[in-house]
Amino acid sequence: MGIPDAKMKGIVNAIKGDGAVLFVLAKTEDSEKVLERMAKFDGEVISTTLSPDTERKINAALKSGS
Repeated sequence: MGIPDAKMKGIVNAIKGDGAVLFVLAKTEDSEKVLERMAKFDGEVISTTLSPDTERKINAALKSGS
């Protein structure tokens, strides 16, 4: 289980300027805990194996900062 090196390198190489990447590998049934902890970051989900609904919730939390 993990994030393939080639995928990580491709994402990192696509970052421009002073951007940053945060890779998260979480194994939990409690997506609310993940949302709570990730909300403080301004960003977007680039790739996920989560359901589309969960991805939308995470992106919304990242954009709102709450």
